[in-house]
Amino acid sequence: MSIEAVFHMNTGNGDSSYASNSHLQGTGLQRSLPVLQEAINRIAKDLNGFPWCFKIADLGCSSGPNTLSVVTNILDIVHDICS
Repeated sequence: MSIEAVFHMNTGNGDSSYASNSHLQGTGLQRSLPVLQEAINRIAKDLNGFPWCFKIADLGCSSGPNTLSVVTNILDIVHDICS
């Protein structure tokens, strides 16, 4: 059996797709938001702000409502701190 057959995501928007079955993951992301905010605040405090440029990598491979939520949350938090 190939690795692709074992480690794969269901594609599309059907009943068995990740997009239709990722509510639990989305809830987990929302519940972890205070931890993310605190971590970013500590980084900003320890560095006396943020460097001119920093990078964010989202290594997820999903489609659907959770696709960019973590990156969006990080950008919103950093924007709030820098405003």
